[in-house]
Amino acid sequence: MRALWIINGPIPSATQALGIPTTGFLTWVESGHRAIRARGDVEVSVAFPWPGEPRTASFQGTRFITFPTVEFARDANGARAIELALRRLVPDIVHIFRTEGGHAYAAAVACKRLGIPFVVGQQGMYSAIAHHYMSGLPARVAYGFTPRDILRVDTIAMQAAEFRRRGRAEPGILELTRYVIGRTTWDRALAEQINPHLRYFTIPETLRPTFYANEWSFETCQPYTIFMSQGHYPLKGLHFVLRALPTILDRHPETELFVSGWPPRSSGWWGQAKQTQYAAYVHRLIRKSGLQDKVHFVGVLDEAGMADRYLGSHVFVSASTVENESNSLSEAKLLGLPVVASYVGGVVDRIEHGATGFLYQHDAHYMLAHYVSRLFREPDLGRRVGARARAESLALNDPEENAKLLRDAYAEILRSDP
Repeated sequence: MRALWIINGPIPSATQALGIPTTGFLTWVESGHRAIRARGDVEVSVAFPWPGEPRTASFQGTRFITFPTVEFARDANGARAIELALRRLVPDIVHIFRTEGGHAYAAAVACKRLGIPFVVGQQGMYSAIAHHYMSGLPARVAYGFTPRDILRVDTIAMQAAEFRRRGRAEPGILELTRYVIGRTTWDRALAEQINPHLRYFTIPETLRPTFYANEWSFETCQPYTIFMSQGHYPLKGLHFVLRALPTILDRHPETELFVSGWPPRSSGWWGQAKQTQYAAYVHRLIRKSGLQDKVHFVGVLDEAGMADRYLGSHVFVSASTVENESNSLSEAKLLGLPVVASYVGGVVDRIEHGATGFLYQHDAHYMLAHYVSRLFREPDLGRRVGARARAESLALNDPEENAKLLRDAYAEILRSDP
């Protein structure tokens, strides 16, 4: 069986094959690709948008192809390049990852025109994300701006508007397809509300290898430490965690928060000029509550660095205002690190409250403080929920089983498609 994956950017093996800069993203796609390739019964080619002339190269048995960026199907060159790749490769099936972006829609149109069966993989839904993007932000922050925002025409409100704009393309691709691959009630509900006639396949994520090979232990972590994997834009809810932190510190003065990514502001006037409005707001919250010595931004971490940070932490917090399924949350659970997560989107499918973690209303920062404090006070509780979460995650995120589910979905689509 020959499958063509159309994704949003290069996976690590593509950067090696084509000699292009690594982006550090889409590592979960790399994990899924590695698992399906190991089966030996699906030959996968991978295509993605990249500036410049189209390139092609093979690496470890996979062909990688680039095509020009397609801006909501208005870029004829990109759309033509996608159709040309389809004609040249003649795949049995095309798997389009994500619903947003012009190239996804252009690929669906090309598949329809050429009579090639295709399936759409659900990730986030931009149209839904836009509704929750500015949750919990004062109006002066949501609609305010910094010098950087003026120069880039990029305020928080404009970012939310961009999600809405990109979301307008999503109904088109979901109306064109007959098949969707997803993994949560949230993404299924959104897809079926747009197209009630599609067939939905549930296939959990395959995560990065390091997180299967390691296991969290209370005895080796740094007590009273909280880890967040992202915090550079409002969707991830860092502002809610900063509101909860003073309450946690009242009970546990040793508490420290570690956040993956860069600090909200570099030193000096130039650092201040370059910061976003959200970064400025985070900086003010930290100063206002006297948290300068309690909040640490640890930079962008690679796979090994992320694993070390998880393993060294006492609790992982996912504070998103909306989420399909947080891969970072899934990695924390796979390691057995106790988790506290906002009750949003597809996250509710991944945590059994009180058994594999704790859920709280996303804007109720006082409840976030309550559950983090409880895990700090009760090490045995953390051990229990972490061990159960790990056991369930090892089954849910099993690479071989998920590769089999994907291969079986492809086969069923090929049997069903006229």
